[in-house]
Amino acid sequence: MSLRPRPLDRFGIIRTKDIDEMRNAVGRYFGENKLIASRGHRNFRARGNYLQLESLGLSFGSFGAAVEFHFPDFPIGYTVPIAYSGSGEAITGGHRVSVGGERTAIYAPGKPLTLLYDDTFETINVQLDRKAVSRKLGSLLGFQPKPDLEFEPVFDFQRPANAFWKRLIDFVITEADSHGSSFPAATAMVEMEQALLVTFVQSNPHNFSHLLNDTPRSAAPWQVRLVEEYVEANWDQPITIEALVAATHSSARSIFHAFREHRGYSPMAFAKMIRLRHARALLCRPVEGTSVTDVAYTCGFGNLSNFAKEYAQSFGERPSETLNASRGSRSTPRRSERIGR
Repeated sequence: MSLRPRPLDRFGIIRTKDIDEMRNAVGRYFGENKLIASRGHRNFRARGNYLQLESLGLSFGSFGAAVEFHFPDFPIGYTVPIAYSGSGEAITGGHRVSVGGERTAIYAPGKPLTLLYDDTFETINVQLDRKAVSRKLGSLLGFQPKPDLEFEPVFDFQRPANAFWKRLIDFVITEADSHGSSFPAATAMVEMEQALLVTFVQSNPHNFSHLLNDTPRSAAPWQVRLVEEYVEANWDQPITIEALVAATHSSARSIFHAFREHRGYSPMAFAKMIRLRHARALLCRPVEGTSVTDVAYTCGFGNLSNFAKEYAQSFGERPSETLNASRGSRSTPRRSERIGR
């Protein structure tokens, strides 16, 4: 069996040459299935990795032989397979969709599913919790629509939003492979999951897309101020669209539209500005052990290079320069004297 590293190897659940063992392992995470290997199944070398986040499941699978999966009733949430190598096909909802290249499928929960993989196929599967996706749609619209959400079966990576979505998935997997399940920037990870859910809902056609494409009513200026007050009070916590809706009693789309109209930027851009100001305050008043990395993570930034770039754009110097200058101009206080702590 190949020992080459693969995505999510930190989260291995199975390494096997036994088809029945792999079928049972897949069943624990993806539901009842029938797994059939090609006649050359002597080459069958299966590997399975799985990581569960709050609203997302990420998995990796490889088989070493051509295989077929048959799910009589795919039970889990909306699932997007990303071909890591090789090619495959999915038959879902009566549609046959290629998996690989610029297109892939969206597996619909509650429907039969057949998967056909060639002998070189390896896949990363992204599972999006069905209820979490529905909640995001409800927050965007300002009401919970009926009936259930149904997506068209094709996920097109040529759409810019879907290309961005895949880059976020790549980043999450890289972070997981580097840090395990203990992500150092917990706030950033929650907001990244939110971005993945919202982007998925907004950029892929479904039975409520026409409602998302309409121009929303703009929230009132006082509601914009409520959002700003909420963000300023909760800058060190994840900012979710559900929280903004609860604070303003308006739809997320109306809030975002009002911000563009009255402020020229989004609520998340405002949150970034507030967090950068707090980051600068922490770097200007360092305590023993203060580092740029710790400050970035404390202020909700998950990508250190992006933090450094955005900090320099805002303040005209790198965060390390601010920290070094602060250490040189004053004695370092004890950790208990740290601002805001």
